[in-house]
Amino acid sequence: MVDQAMNGIPVGPEDRVLDVGCGRGAFIVELAARSGCRAVGLDIDAGVIDAARSYAGERGVADRVRFDVCEADAFDVDRPFDTGVCIGSSHACGGFARTLDYLIERTTGSGRLLVGEGFWRKTP
Repeated sequence: MVDQAMNGIPVGPEDRVLDVGCGRGAFIVELAARSGCRAVGLDIDAGVIDAARSYAGERGVADRVRFDVCEADAFDVDRPFDTGVCIGSSHACGGFARTLDYLIERTTGSGRLLVGEGFWRKTP
């Protein structure tokens, strides 16, 4: 499923990707490794950001992928991104609808969004 999503995003070396609530950065690190894009990942957990930075180094994309420890609303965007991503972390922006608004505000008019909500397969 992740491979399908990744392959379905038309990004290349000229593109910039923002991943909100990126966790260990697996998605954008792999996307950068496959496509050559530049990316920024945001998360409030310093531990997972450290792991994300290590993973980016292991995959050879540390020069193209930046990770910031911060709240989503505290992140300043110098120019719009080409693609906005939030997978299973809509709480970082205040819910699903607010996540869409947040990413639309930070993505170019012709940009793409990939938003995935978590769900329980069965009641925990």
